[in-house]
Amino acid sequence: MKLNPLVSQLALSDIANTPGVAADVSHVNSRAEVAGYVGEEQLEKALEGCDLVIIPAGVPRKPGMSRDDLFNINAGIVKGLCSAIAKYCPTALVNMISNPVNSTVAIAAEVFKKAGTYDEKSCLA
Repeated sequence: MKLNPLVSQLALSDIANTPGVAADVSHVNSRAEVAGYVGEEQLEKALEGCDLVIIPAGVPRKPGMSRDDLFNINAGIVKGLCSAIAKYCPTALVNMISNPVNSTVAIAAEVFKKAGTYDEKSCLA
């Protein structure tokens, strides 16, 4: 995203270490300015004004972990992030890459429907 000429600002948000990652990414030679935000208390600042939100959040599937186990963990993370998106940047395009993606997309859609921000015309399945 830092190399995309259409990106002017890149906000990175996570539960830890984000300012360091943002500093590293900022060294990529492009016009995009990079900022790092940590934790739920900075999520509003990270999301305000966003046109695109990419959600890679969640835990990876570990050996012996079922898809249901993975879903139970990542669904809560996705639900919280999508609630914040609906509140702080309701018209943003959301790219979901949190596994199991076929289930987390459905969770996101329900959160946006409940918030009144779901746009079926911009939803790709």
